[in-house]
Amino acid sequence: MKKVLIKLLKKYKIQYLWVIVTLLIFQITRFIPVQKVGSIIDLLSDATNNKGLIIRNFIVFFACVIIHCISRSLYKYIVKATTYRFEKDLRNEIFSKFLNLKLEDMQNTKNGELMSYITKYVNDIRGGIYGIIAYGIRTIFAFGVLFILMLNVNWKLTLIVIIPMVIEGIIVNKLKEQIKNSEKHAQEEYTKMSEFVQESTDSIRTTKAFNEEEYQISLFKTKSEKVKNNYTKLGIYSSLLSASMGACFGICYAISFIFGTKLIIMELITVGEFIAFNSYIRDMYWPLKWIPQLITRIKKMQVAFNKLNSFYEINEEILGESKEQLVGDIVINNLDFSYDNTNVLKNINVTIKSGETLGIIGTIGSGKSTIANLLLKLYEVNDGQIFIDGKDINKIDIEQLRDSFCYITQESFLFSKSIRENIKLFREFSNDDIMKSSSKSALTEDIKNMENGIETIVGEKGITLSGGQKQRVAIARAFLFNKNFIIFDDTFSALDNRTEKLILENLKGFLENKTCIIISNRISDVKQADKIIVLDKGEIVQKGTHNELLSQEGLYRNFYNEQSSNEFLKEMNIGEEF
Repeated sequence: MKKVLIKLLKKYKIQYLWVIVTLLIFQITRFIPVQKVGSIIDLLSDATNNKGLIIRNFIVFFACVIIHCISRSLYKYIVKATTYRFEKDLRNEIFSKFLNLKLEDMQNTKNGELMSYITKYVNDIRGGIYGIIAYGIRTIFAFGVLFILMLNVNWKLTLIVIIPMVIEGIIVNKLKEQIKNSEKHAQEEYTKMSEFVQESTDSIRTTKAFNEEEYQISLFKTKSEKVKNNYTKLGIYSSLLSASMGACFGICYAISFIFGTKLIIMELITVGEFIAFNSYIRDMYWPLKWIPQLITRIKKMQVAFNKLNSFYEINEEILGESKEQLVGDIVINNLDFSYDNTNVLKNINVTIKSGETLGIIGTIGSGKSTIANLLLKLYEVNDGQIFIDGKDINKIDIEQLRDSFCYITQESFLFSKSIRENIKLFREFSNDDIMKSSSKSALTEDIKNMENGIETIVGEKGITLSGGQKQRVAIARAFLFNKNFIIFDDTFSALDNRTEKLILENLKGFLENKTCIIISNRISDVKQADKIIVLDKGEIVQKGTHNELLSQEGLYRNFYNEQSSNEFLKEMNIGEEF
């Protein structure tokens, strides 16, 4: 994470240099007019003889005011434009990092937390950098210029007035740890609330179906209350800082009036210098008041940096070595796979020739989908266990590997776009090809019955479509993308038997010269496969064709008997085709 920030800061180093230059000019031209006012006041005692000096001081005064306005406007524009560009680039970096993470290493990261990375934490990093420039550097410049001007009036008075400010610095140092801890807890509670909101929006149908609105509202109120309490505590400490600042400057003014008046009487300073000196104290108030805001911003940035740093420690996928086009042979050799210290697959051995279809059926949790995830390298696999076209999968470029596969799952994600965009996944295909793929996935009639046809917006996650329609939109992708490898992972579960039979019939000709894997819990989906493996507790317990497996005692025949006796299957005459 540190390298990313340094890279982005270097990208805008010229802009930040201009910020510093305009800020320095802005600060100098802010305080010089005060000095000139003091000089004019002293010169007014003999205005006739000092007329030329008074005019020159007025000219310098107005020139500084004009330069101050211009430099202040430039400074504000450059610092805001630069920090917002920095925020945009950092958000892009984090999103790119997110898309390249290893799936197995980020599965325990909740969606709400991921949203916080890209929104709140990025904003807090930008806010911290803005604070360092707008408050930190500005405070240093202001103190530097003001201290020199005050010393120029009277060094003894300056040192006496500075003492309360030093004490205030100690108070600030004591309170900053409390601010840091409060900010950390506030961030954590905010993230938890974001995660809850994300989960609640995803489960809104279930919540309404089970009449759990009041319970969800109650939980949200509790989480919102914790966020409020932590930010209130943070506000209290920030207010204490501001209050102590006010007390500090009240004491500074008192000291200045007491000792300054004495110095005037002793003719060690003039009335104009005394007025200017008190204006310098007033001008010091704002830089000191910025310190609490600066500390708060920096603490937020530190918390955000630590969170993002842990995010950046998640491993990214590593590209392989081969860029050659993949054709179709798959060999799985003595494959073992464990996840979270649990054995998921044990000693899996299977060969799929180019143009063959493999059916995978088994009990729930037997590792069927894990095989598909390993073939796509969504999880890491050991060398020498999976080969495609004779090449170890770990030696194949991930982008090329996945571009050779079409993976259709039971719950394929639908974007809140049109049906057309969801079929072609934002790539360029002809309208004719899209309509043909829709026809082969038995989606044409549904599209015709929709008000806007294929341009119908499906809503968030395809909420306006039925389960079967969602699956057919996903299946249409397989027909359209026309990859050499196709995996159907329980893809037909939400289809009625007539539609399923029609799509499987369309797949027969489509799958010629393609390597296909059909994962399912239903005999009807896999029975036409060239070979079938039966999984139980992560192991292959049976292999063979549909007829060979029916002739054996075992799990496959049990599945067949259970499903063929189903009254619905009998009614649709599916059982007779088994």
